[in-house]
Amino acid sequence: MAIPLQYSSPKVQTAWSIGLIALVTGTCFVFSQFIDYRVVAFIYLLTLSILAVIADIIPVLIAATISALLWNLLFIEPRFSFRIGSIQDGILFSTYFLISFINAIFTYRI
Repeated sequence: MAIPLQYSSPKVQTAWSIGLIALVTGTCFVFSQFIDYRVVAFIYLLTLSILAVIADIIPVLIAATISALLWNLLFIEPRFSFRIGSIQDGILFSTYFLISFINAIFTYRI
């Protein structure tokens, strides 16, 4: 019988969190010509919300950081760089990063 993720060690939870972010990133990247980069942010936030319910705070914060960096690198123009091309995208990135952390913290407290 499998051990639920919330009762696993922090290393296992971190590995699952990173793996789930990698899966979501790969799926969104395949469909990136059909979906907008802002939709990808919502998909990441949904993933982080689910993770925050079933994992400890540190793995979720690590996943939030990785998802923000991957979103910037792979989906925000100019793609494949950590440079953000417009002020609006910079504000959107900062807001995403802040909201993902707040979401993780508040959901963990429940």
